[in-house]
Amino acid sequence: MPLSLRGRAWKWLGLLALTLMLGLAGCAPGLGTVTGTVSLKNGTKLKGGNIVFIPTNKGASISTKIGPDGQYTAENVPVGPVKITVETESLNPKHLTGMAAQKAKMNMPKDAPNTGGTQGGYVPIPDPDKYADLTKTPLTYTVTKGSQTHNITIE
Repeated sequence: MPLSLRGRAWKWLGLLALTLMLGLAGCAPGLGTVTGTVSLKNGTKLKGGNIVFIPTNKGASISTKIGPDGQYTAENVPVGPVKITVETESLNPKHLTGMAAQKAKMNMPKDAPNTGGTQGGYVPIPDPDKYADLTKTPLTYTVTKGSQTHNITIE
């Protein structure tokens, strides 16, 4: 008889442990995937650059590139409020040399092969230092769990 009681006790303890683990997993904040378009207030879409989502509470920053059509996708962004930085100066022909400068003159992305299309390019944004600086950027968003769309407008 004691053997069967022990067996039942272990089953109950195992079930209790599994329930606790599942309950705690459900309390985890989670991650979101944010997609959207980045454009100037006049509607001009950015053709390249970088976006960084910086959680204001906890979690790692997530960076992603802006595509030649102004689109971006940021995956695994921690749920909660974030600040967003945007920069395009890395594509500014004034700061590039050699082959990168040639590609910029032809509106080609820096990482395009030496024989490639003419996608992408530099679109200057007003007050680039403001939008690229975590302490100055006015861009904020609250990420939720799962997929969502957030279009970014540079004023």
